[in-house]
Amino acid sequence: MTGADKLIKLYETAMKELYREIAYREYRGNATGYQRLLLERVQTILKRLKRQTPGAVMEALKPAYLSGIRSFVKDIETMVGITLEPRIPWRQLNILIQNTTDQLTLATNRVGRIWQDAIRRAGIEATKHKLATGQTVDQMRRQLLTELMN
Repeated sequence: MTGADKLIKLYETAMKELYREIAYREYRGNATGYQRLLLERVQTILKRLKRQTPGAVMEALKPAYLSGIRSFVKDIETMVGITLEPRIPWRQLNILIQNTTDQLTLATNRVGRIWQDAIRRAGIEATKHKLATGQTVDQMRRQLLTELMN
């Protein structure tokens, strides 16, 4: 499994875990307690994802970058006919890794915000339905799943 595959797997696993939390988490109590529990779990999953991202990005980009540099030098050697010693521009590689990590963190923050807003919105809707029709926490969970799937 390549570094890029591991990075993709990391994000897919986090996404599945978020869906699993909402779909299968049983809660006894009121909608507010359920909402707080979900918000805490979403924040925990996203924090873990943010902590694991830099290492996964480095693991994905470093080998690909190094093989690209070596391949480029090998192509130049065959064209020109001289032997070159590849120099790895570590500073550029570190900048590339940092930029990728920053972009993934921004995306994670945005997705996290969307999930948190959806949970809050579902909490408000559940409260509205609870007052109007007597909706249960299980019905709130189903409504939240429907909203997040859309």
